[in-house]
Amino acid sequence: MKKYSIAIVSTAVLLCGIWYTDAVSARTMPDVDRNMCCIGQWGSEPACAIAHDESRNLVFLGCRDYIYILDVSKPNTTMKISDFEHLASTLCELCFDYNTNRLYAIQGEQGVAIWDVSNASKPTRLGHYDTPGYACALASKGSYLYVADGDRGLRVLDVSDPATPYEVACVEMTTACNVSIYASYAYVADLGLRIVDISNPAVPKEVAYVETPGVARDIYVDGYYAYVTDDWCGLLIFDVTEVGNPEQISSFATCGYTWDIDGSGSNVYVAACDGGLRVIDVSNPHEPQEIAIRATSYDALGVVVAQQHVYVAESMAGLGIYSHKITRGNTAISESTGNLAVNR
Repeated sequence: MKKYSIAIVSTAVLLCGIWYTDAVSARTMPDVDRNMCCIGQWGSEPACAIAHDESRNLVFLGCRDYIYILDVSKPNTTMKISDFEHLASTLCELCFDYNTNRLYAIQGEQGVAIWDVSNASKPTRLGHYDTPGYACALASKGSYLYVADGDRGLRVLDVSDPATPYEVACVEMTTACNVSIYASYAYVADLGLRIVDISNPAVPKEVAYVETPGVARDIYVDGYYAYVTDDWCGLLIFDVTEVGNPEQISSFATCGYTWDIDGSGSNVYVAACDGGLRVIDVSNPHEPQEIAIRATSYDALGVVVAQQHVYVAESMAGLGIYSHKITRGNTAISESTGNLAVNR
């Protein structure tokens, strides 16, 4: 099992590092929904990670050597505010904590770097923690970080003093690739869906595990449901009303590897690598329906949704910005209004 888990982590490393490869041909996928149009583009170098500060209209874009802080208040004229060298051989993900104005750079074999971005013009490096495994992703809650650390499981770090972070607990797992937090639970993509009770961060307790057919990559949780991107097996939807007994209720096959995911209103947005950006209506989670496909210039590796815009890290093409208005039938709906009832 150890060798198998290491092989899976190696696959994650390869896919996280797609942006190191030579440029590939631009995609020619037709749009299903013309309202999902490109309204802005920034940069022309490999991009692999993305985070967003909605209150300040900032996007943090992780590229091969640098992290860029961008002003996206006017998407068609995105402006660079600053940049800094992340000094990582691989940058897997970025996580922004709006409570502390900290940006966490998840750096594979080099662990986690902590930056103060309260002054977007002058970001300051605060600290670093080298996890024992391969740091793929993290989620923050209060003064704790929950790091998906590959075959070294879920690591819980205390960052109350970001200059000297330290580990307070861990949960052994096979190949922890990503983590999302909702209420007092951490939902971990680990060759399936694991749910961990983190009400006491020093004593996390796994309460459930469901295996998935592919390699679970990312998780978005809205409280009632967990949406898991399961690599080549598409999007899987779990009812997590009973956290100790999650139940898969549906799935949706997408074109391309289902990699990153975010949600807004009754839609989820999937970065599907060479399958571009996919928009799936989950107002009835038992019957998900794809309502828009947007071809991206290159592989879609990261996605965040805010207000009426979708921001995509596009492999060799930097940042792509797309409209967030989706047409259902003859009605154009702005997801930011949240005026669609979700069937529970």
